[in-house]
Amino acid sequence: MDNRKVFVIYASAGAGHMKAADAVAKAVKKNYPNADLKLFDSLDYTTSFFKKSYPAIYLFAISQTPTIWGLCYYMFDWPVIDFIVAKMRRMTNGFHAKKLKRFILEEKPDVVISTHFMATEVIGNLKKKGLYKGRLVTVVTDYGLHSFWVHKNCDDFVVASEDTKEDLAKRGIDRNRIYSLGIPIDEAFAKKEDKTLMRKNLGIREDLFTILIVSGGFGVGPILELVKELGSLDIPIQLIVVCGKNPKLVEEVTNEQKRLKNPLKIYGFATNMPELMSASDLMITKSGGLTTSEAMVKGLAMIVIKPVIGQETKNCGFLVKHEAAVRVDNVKQVKTAVLDLFKDKDKLEKMRRNINSIARPNSSLDIAKLALTAKTQNDR
Repeated sequence: MDNRKVFVIYASAGAGHMKAADAVAKAVKKNYPNADLKLFDSLDYTTSFFKKSYPAIYLFAISQTPTIWGLCYYMFDWPVIDFIVAKMRRMTNGFHAKKLKRFILEEKPDVVISTHFMATEVIGNLKKKGLYKGRLVTVVTDYGLHSFWVHKNCDDFVVASEDTKEDLAKRGIDRNRIYSLGIPIDEAFAKKEDKTLMRKNLGIREDLFTILIVSGGFGVGPILELVKELGSLDIPIQLIVVCGKNPKLVEEVTNEQKRLKNPLKIYGFATNMPELMSASDLMITKSGGLTTSEAMVKGLAMIVIKPVIGQETKNCGFLVKHEAAVRVDNVKQVKTAVLDLFKDKDKLEKMRRNINSIARPNSSLDIAKLALTAKTQNDR
């Protein structure tokens, strides 16, 4: 019986890292019930200043200064600049994460599964110094790679696709330590559900082409403009709009509802995304790693709107390369893409087939099995 101590660690800088960690933790708990499991936010073990500023700076950058964020993202991935920046980052992280280091050294977990590069770097440095001898598995939560994720003292890496595996191998990581298992998602998304029944349960029309508009956890993006444009189309469709944690957006969309030709169902922060995806024919979204992975497992074709330069453009590039999504850069282009896919059912069906060929419905279970069965570098 496996009673090892297992830590699953994320950082609350974006919902995706937390959702990925939660999915892996659920898989560990379900399949290894005797494991001593702890799921936690690495930022809870940092200074109060770091805990508040780390996610705040990231959210401000991607929402208010996306071009600057994108420039920094790519610039910091250049080997020469990364060599300099990485040293500064390690010093900063090490200073603010002293509590995390103490906790790891005191608790001595047998396995650490990290879904954010900050924890990987801090714990990887402990391994480099020989202070922590347990197993460190890093789960990359995007389809594109960045040098932030690459720490050579990590035992193994889980990546989203074979494309990501190739990129990581080119960065000097042994291929035998790289596993293309997918981005971990909650097993609820892998459940096959009847589209008509889901629509009935949601209280929406069962006979209409259904478009799901997702704004992300913070309710950002041109959601109101999308509702105005698509809600007035002269084709038989209905909309499901998820506004996230943005009550103002919920109010604005609700006020707009009475002026629309097409039916509209509004949610704030939705806790039933598997059902909403099952009920839909098409999703309009940003290209976050978790959301797109969940949609692919549901076989849901996507229109990706104006991805933020950086990890979103890399994710979008992967989807477009595999013909799993259509990229657009403004609301007018969304309208054109929706009309095209509504009229060309063969094209839509081809996208769904492509999606099914690259979806990873068992990612969380596969990651849990890897982490609790493979050995550390020291044991090999």
